[in-house]
Amino acid sequence: MSSVSSDKLILEPGLELPPLPELFQQSTLVRGATSAATGELLHWEAPNGVQYLLKTFARKSWFSRVIFGRSSIKREWRMLNILKEKGILCAPAPTAKIGGHTIVMEFIPGKKLESLHHYRRENLPPPPKTFYLSLQAILHDLHEHGIAHGDFRRANIMVQPDNTPRLVDWATARNSETSSNLFFRQVIRSDDYSLVKVLSDSCPEILTATERAAAKPGPLLRLGRFFRQRIYRHILKPLWKKE
Repeated sequence: MSSVSSDKLILEPGLELPPLPELFQQSTLVRGATSAATGELLHWEAPNGVQYLLKTFARKSWFSRVIFGRSSIKREWRMLNILKEKGILCAPAPTAKIGGHTIVMEFIPGKKLESLHHYRRENLPPPPKTFYLSLQAILHDLHEHGIAHGDFRRANIMVQPDNTPRLVDWATARNSETSSNLFFRQVIRSDDYSLVKVLSDSCPEILTATERAAAKPGPLLRLGRFFRQRIYRHILKPLWKKE
């Protein structure tokens, strides 16, 4: 493992984290890093039985930790705390930040909406209409509070066992209080466009006229999709995958 700082900030009274190497040994891998720009996800169960999710760049190279990890972890940690302070419960609750490379947060049980979408051929039951109504309300509530998710897609939408939605991966989220108006409006537009895509495919009858009017991607979304599909996936990701 790389030599990294292990200072920690504990938010939950009574919870103590073991030293970082032991924490990793006690955890199971949920998703490995797919490139230099992404961290690992691990599942850890505390001695009291409470489950947590770890997002970490600690076991990656110096390049990955410094160039991508620090800013990604810092943004997600800050946004999770903003959501908690505002009483918005659609995101994992933040628990601890370890150095500039690892955050510990609430573990959200369930399946990604993306996986249910892909497994339709196996006749798995789709989420009910109430799920999509709740998802629609969540995004509207976020925007009313001046928060944009920034990566609102099936892979970041969790379907909990009770068929209620939660959102994960807040590293790209933006707050209107700290973002320029022009940039924030574009991220909001990206969220709205993604919502229309999700609902059009699964529950189109609940779409409003306003939402349908927002179905045209703005310049920021078009640029982001071009970078993701043409530059990142086909050029950068293959180069970084084995860093």
